[in-house]
Amino acid sequence: TLFPYTTLFRSREAEIIQTEQIRSVMRGASALVEANIPREQSVFLLQKYWDLRPSEAKKAIWQAENRAKKG
Repeated sequence: TLFPYTTLFRSREAEIIQTEQIRSVMRGASALVEANIPREQSVFLLQKYWDLRPSEAKKAIWQAENRAKKG
């Protein structure tokens, strides 16, 4: 069995990895929006390079567009 500390460490490590993955998707989506890449192509690229489902990619682009509008 794993010691509680080891389990806690692995849990924290997984949380950090997930946070960084989310940040990476956000940056990628923002870059695509800023570069004026068409939405369909942006969704395709997020799916291809970040391995997102279509709904996740569309949401990421939508959020990036909203962030861009807010300045």
